[in-house]
Amino acid sequence: AHPHNDCSNSVHIVLNGIIENHAQLRHELEDEGHHFSSETDAEIVAHLIEKHYEGDLASAARTAFAELRGHYAFAAMHIDHEHSLVAARHECPLIIGLGEGESFLASAIPAFLRETRSVVQIDDGQMVTLTPGGVSVTDLDGNPLEHVVEEVLWDEDAAEKGGFETFMLKEIHEQADAVAETITDRLPGDFGVDLSEVTLDPEFIAGVRRIVIVACGTSYHAGLVGRYAIEQWARVPVEMDIASEYRYRNPVVGPGDLVVGITQSGETADTLAAMRLARDAGAKVLAVTNIMGSQATRDADAVLYTRAGLEIGVAATKTFLAQMAAMYLLGLRVAELRETLPPERIAELVAELKALPAKVADTDPYIRSVRVAVNRPGVVRIVFDLKAEVRPFVFPLAPAGEYQHRLVLDLYPLKPVDPLMALLQRDPDPISEMSRGKVEPAAPPLPVQATPILPSPPTVAAAGESASPKDLPVVKLEPREKVAKLSVTERKPLPKVERPVIVAIDAGHGGEDPGARGRHGAVEKDVTLAIARKLKARIDQEPNMRAVLVRDGDYYVPLATRVEKSRRVSADLFVSIHADAWIRPDARGSSVFALSERGATSTAARLVAQRENASDLIGGVNFGVKDPVLARTLLDLSLTATINDSLKLGRAVLQELGEVNTLHKHAVEQAGFAVLKAPDIPSILVETAFLSNPEEEKKLKDPAYQDRMANAIVLGLRRYLSANPPLARATRTISVK
Repeated sequence: AHPHNDCSNSVHIVLNGIIENHAQLRHELEDEGHHFSSETDAEIVAHLIEKHYEGDLASAARTAFAELRGHYAFAAMHIDHEHSLVAARHECPLIIGLGEGESFLASAIPAFLRETRSVVQIDDGQMVTLTPGGVSVTDLDGNPLEHVVEEVLWDEDAAEKGGFETFMLKEIHEQADAVAETITDRLPGDFGVDLSEVTLDPEFIAGVRRIVIVACGTSYHAGLVGRYAIEQWARVPVEMDIASEYRYRNPVVGPGDLVVGITQSGETADTLAAMRLARDAGAKVLAVTNIMGSQATRDADAVLYTRAGLEIGVAATKTFLAQMAAMYLLGLRVAELRETLPPERIAELVAELKALPAKVADTDPYIRSVRVAVNRPGVVRIVFDLKAEVRPFVFPLAPAGEYQHRLVLDLYPLKPVDPLMALLQRDPDPISEMSRGKVEPAAPPLPVQATPILPSPPTVAAAGESASPKDLPVVKLEPREKVAKLSVTERKPLPKVERPVIVAIDAGHGGEDPGARGRHGAVEKDVTLAIARKLKARIDQEPNMRAVLVRDGDYYVPLATRVEKSRRVSADLFVSIHADAWIRPDARGSSVFALSERGATSTAARLVAQRENASDLIGGVNFGVKDPVLARTLLDLSLTATINDSLKLGRAVLQELGEVNTLHKHAVEQAGFAVLKAPDIPSILVETAFLSNPEEEKKLKDPAYQDRMANAIVLGLRRYLSANPPLARATRTISVK
């Protein structure tokens, strides 16, 4: 353990780094009569200083320094110079702190930040001597050197725990802020990345031959993420190297190459050595680091700062995420300059990057943290630290889709609150009144051994019971008219009603269930949610229509729950948005589907229904729940009249879709879609286009196409409602046997 001493116990040293030629020096010193008390390479330095000491500690240290090979920094004291401390560095950090009547020596600023903010950076090949009278810096020949005093601008509280038990826990909670600081002002708009601080010639980046990433430890793993992003987006070859091995394999590197060195501290010796080797060979070098003024910033041609703030904890948390965010920015910027991504895809990626801080933040409503450990041999225990008391339900899932065996833990609040109902209750309109008055969710008592998987079902009237006329919403209908073709600017007004027509919009898939995937990165769950949001905004502009989203974020909603939510808000119409894939990439066009009680109208319709119905197996539903309402919803409860209305609705929407895209089929198809099994709500499933077709995938990713698709659906809804006004709605009666 440090400190190490010489044979006479006169010289004492501490060392950070590695002495690579320690074995050779040990043999020479042992031949000269030196005796070692340990196997460590650090002890070599004490014996070398002892060997060369002739009354001048600094001179002996300089001579010993010249014989060492490796990357290191050391400090030495001698019994005859009790008021002097001598230190030198080669590729390892060394920082001096200047206080009032005192000086500090450390490898990092936080070690003395409480005492002083005045620092001196010691460079490679320099030696510093600290005495009560001050600090002197020399070169290896003993010539005095000027040293620049810098002021540290960090907030003093940044080095404190901020009320957390440990620095690591504090830094975990700072992750969202670290990512936000790294990306926010570098994404000033919706269509690009601003890395003007990276002083590399844009023409060089656009024509770069190859990118090489060098790093160690956690930074290496951030580099792996960066490699995937750069290759996928910028289509330039990327190599990933462990910095400690890079310089020993005589790498082929030179002009036309960009070498990216990732180092949190900016002082990682192996990474610095790899960066210098690359720069000496003619490559351009970019440092990705967190520390301004570090050695990496001085050795590189350009710097990309991660802005994670001061890191005290040993395990990387916020700095790792900030490094990944910086590499995403770099990958997107290279793609911009090389013009390998279309503008709409860059806009999508910019939006996703801007959303990263929110995804990292501690916003989960129930879970504060998760701990995993071996409880006893053969047993793994997972502990969830909760923010509030919940109703848990655990069940296994068999392999489905791209997933293998899974164990699912569903957490429900003690008092179920449906987000749709909460949304409506905040808005004082007729929907709100109906929701509060007639279909409030009820919370039945819990069984002794189990809790239900779903929030409690709505209260319904008993069989044979009817509502009083005074309880019914008042609906005033105008005579039906034959409606001509509708346009955006000239639309026939809907029959006037005193409550709005409620349209439930279901964005297909979500959460664990991604749905179809396109060749160029589009994912069905994202496309459907984007179109669903646009459709809701468009419907809400109508004076007598209102839309609610069954899924308003990236999470999974079971098929039966989608139906149940629509019925709980007394929806008049149900529209499920999809963008499926097919076995052949040339399949194209938009389609509309309705429910069938007697089998599918085509093989294609049956296959689409089977694929959509498999969502519960992928997203995770416990079919063992003994809930009669849910079980009845899962059955085919559809009435012939409702299916007929669904077909009318589908035809109206299909006609408008034909103005936006090619139609896959010119008739509404039918199959046994579980998500369309609402017994009293006309329901359709809209396949907006085929993600498996590269041309249509490009359309689906285009916000303008999404707008046109949403507008076409609205026109179709208006066409249907003009000929088929909604009936007055009373409290529903369901007989469960």
